[in-house]
Amino acid sequence: MSEARSDEDKLRTEIEHTREELGETVEALTHKVDVPARVRRRRAELGEQVRQVPTTRWVAAGGGLVALVALVLLLMRTVRS
Repeated sequence: MSEARSDEDKLRTEIEHTREELGETVEALTHKVDVPARVRRRRAELGEQVRQVPTTRWVAAGGGLVALVALVLLLMRTVRS
């Protein structure tokens, strides 16, 4: 009888493990099938990337302008001396 109980416990454990795996599989499939939600997430990611690009370019352009003005001022000071 002890052996039957052990087999029953093993079976219950295996069933629980199978249920967990099945739940994970269903969740993964649900995610793949939910195309509209995936499109919304991807659109949001791309929108954020697009918003960051101009900011980066403006910062770079501003830094270049500051460097150019500094160079012009330095050259003007050197010419006057």
